[in-house]
Amino acid sequence: GSTETNTGGNSDSIPVYKPITIGGASVELCFNNSNGEYNKLGNRQYIKLDITTNGSYSFTANGQSAGDDPDVLVYQQGVAVFRSEENGDESFNQTLNAGTYVLEVYEWLNVDGNDQTSKSTCVDVSASAN
Repeated sequence: GSTETNTGGNSDSIPVYKPITIGGASVELCFNNSNGEYNKLGNRQYIKLDITTNGSYSFTANGQSAGDDPDVLVYQQGVAVFRSEENGDESFNQTLNAGTYVLEVYEWLNVDGNDQTSKSTCVDVSASAN
């Protein structure tokens, strides 16, 4: 929650759910592999998104460094409703009903199971109504 102070040695890990606003400023998420690959602290970041109106929404996840490959999964109530795992930056439209969603964002090279390809990097995520 908002009062969490234990970072596990990784200041990018809190808050666990970063807020994003439709049509608002992008959210910067930073990733690293200092704790290992795939399912370790720092490999993935989460964004909480509240949709108030049923409709079509656009999302982008743009890496800040050359060779970045961010990927995005969209969940509602723990169920994956959409994923965008293209090579390179992500840009997609999705029809969503009103409700609360969680976006799981990660750098592919930190979850590909190859310690030799891991990297520390940051990604800018944005959301807007169509």
